[in-house]
Amino acid sequence: MDMRRWMSSVLLTAGLAIGVTACGSDASEPVSGDSSSIDVPASSALSGSWTGTWKTGGRSSEAHLGVVSDNPFLATVDVAGSCGATWKETSREGSTVTATSTVTYGNCPAGDWTITITDTSISATGGDVTAQFHRD
Repeated sequence: MDMRRWMSSVLLTAGLAIGVTACGSDASEPVSGDSSSIDVPASSALSGSWTGTWKTGGRSSEAHLGVVSDNPFLATVDVAGSCGATWKETSREGSTVTATSTVTYGNCPAGDWTITITDTSISATGGDVTAQFHRD
């Protein structure tokens, strides 16, 4: 490779590195967005995938819970072939959380849910539905 091509290659690589660095963001900086954005969680000890059962009207279905954070509690629920929702904490007393459900698809119950959290299980009741989850 001749000297000009090598120098062009070096300059291009350096320019890309500087550009990528300049475009990156510092995780400690606040995230801006609209009023529906999610606050950065204070704790994520229970974060991850949970599997369980969703019981309503005498029927039981497989359900999956994706915990984003546990304090404040924020999670998504997906009931196989039925519905999905987001649960967002509105209050807490000990290991019992009250969360508001926002339906993302199907006919999951909206409104308030009572959620009991332990290190190994998450139980929830909303309307005529009960759900029980364990870690994957």
